Formats: sequence, C-alpha cells, structure tokens
Amino acid sequence: MTFIIDVSIIAPMSGTDYKTILDDAFTKLGFAVTQRNNIEIEIIKLKQFIHATMNMLSDKDRGEFKKRMEELLKQEEANSSSLVEAVRRLLQVMQVNKWLTASEVRNQLISNGFDFSGYTSEPLASVSTTLKRMKPEEVETTLVGGVTAYRWKGVRRFSRTAGAFQNVGRLNKSRYGGRYGDRKPITEDT
Repeated sequence: MTFIIDVSIIAPMSGTDYKTILDDAFTKLGFAVTQRNNIEIEIIKLKQFIHATMNMLSDKDRGEFKKRMEELLKQEEANSSSLVEAVRRLLQVMQVNKWLTASEVRNQLISNGFDFSGYTSEPLASVSTTLKRMKPEEVETTLVGGVTAYRWKGVRRFSRTAGAFQNVGRLNKSRYGGRYGDRKPITEDT
C-alpha cells in the first residue's frame, strides 16, 4: 500500500504564520526608519544650533569649537560614505591638475578618517581597484615615475575649499521622501 501526502496541506498546518511575521517585520522596519529620520532631523538642528552659538564666542574660543566641529563632520562623513564616494570626493577637492597615485589616495583617505575596517582586502588594493573601475569621463590617468596616477576630469560637485569629507551638495534619500529627485524634505509633520 502506498500513501501519497499532499504537501500543500501540511505547510500551512505547521503553525508558522509568515504573513504575521512579515507584517511584524514591516512594522518594526517602519518604526526604525521613522526613528532614523527623527535622529537625522535632531542632528541637523544641533549642527545649526552649534554653528549659531559658536558665533557668540570670542575668536579664540570659536576656533577651538570650530576645530571640534570639523573633526566631527570629517569623522561622520568618512564613516557614512562608501569607498567610491570617498575617492570621488577626494579627487574632486584636490587642486586642479594634481595627479595622485593609488597610494597617495589611500594615505589621504586614511588621514581624513576613512574607515577601511569593513573591507576584506588591503586598503591599497581596495583603492587601486576603485580607481581602475572609475568611468573615463570622470578620471584621467597618466604615468608618474612609472606608477599610474589619477586626477578628476569630470564635473566638480564638491567645493575644493570645503574639505574632502564635508557634506556639500549631497542628496540624502532618507531625508527626501526615500526617492532621489523628490526634494520635499521629511519633517516631523509628514
């Protein structure tokens, strides 16, 4: 005697309600996204307050706090950007006609606080691969002392005076309705 079991009947009887699990996960995700957006709004408000309050200080005291703010911004940007973004920013803020080798780019990224700990390969290998993969309309190459060097030739979207890791003109999709191009900021009212 052979028994044939219809598996489609057994699966729902297992007691696992995947729809409820997914509904719960989506609720948690929505809450986390809302928290992140609220935190980003609070960060913006605190930065504005700090800048306004620094103007109330003497030049000597303002310089001290300005340094602290620059370091904080540098660290924040370095931690939040990908290697490709960091390399692009670095090349864009360098002097026009300045050629950089992969090791010079790596050294500059490290000195600016870029965190390579999340990368499995050595920093120089990661930077070298990133530079080689950049579009020809963005970066041009030449040989300097027998070593390939790179410089930005595309449109400069970041100010050279702003520093390589300053958040200049960057569109953050989490603040703008979750879609690029939607420039209506998310506020506490929305």
